[in-house]
Amino acid sequence: MSIRKRLLQLGISIAAGLVVLAVCGIANHFARVRLCDRVGKKIDQLVLYTPTGLSEPEWTVHIYWTHNLHSNSMLHLYASYASICELEQTLDDSLATGPDRSTIDAIWDKYATLTCFGTKYQQRYEWRKNAIAQEVAICGLDYPYIDDYLAILHNERAKQ
Repeated sequence: MSIRKRLLQLGISIAAGLVVLAVCGIANHFARVRLCDRVGKKIDQLVLYTPTGLSEPEWTVHIYWTHNLHSNSMLHLYASYASICELEQTLDDSLATGPDRSTIDAIWDKYATLTCFGTKYQQRYEWRKNAIAQEVAICGLDYPYIDDYLAILHNERAKQ
């Protein structure tokens, strides 16, 4: 076999290997994206389970900001697949047993450990979420931007 033919076979083998790696990488990326989408939808579903001791608008504020945390943490790019699966299981458990305020706090703490973006978002906005939720607890539906927060509740109810 000539050297030229061997080089051609080697080149084709390398190209085929690169194509396989690219396809596997793309498939892995889309699997992570689908998993993160499921996690986001489960966070949104928490809004349907207002815990005792919180008003529906107050709970909705917590879920709204947790949805934003999810969207800004970029899990699909920086968190391990296993850790995202673990988060999904935590959400499944919460949906099965009924979430409470400690559920939200635990989710925020978890996101802070998964990516640097989760950490930054928690440091920057968790206090704001809590302050708005407290204000909504006092003002109720008279809170100026309550309709923005309640949109997530109305969307989830419409899906039922």
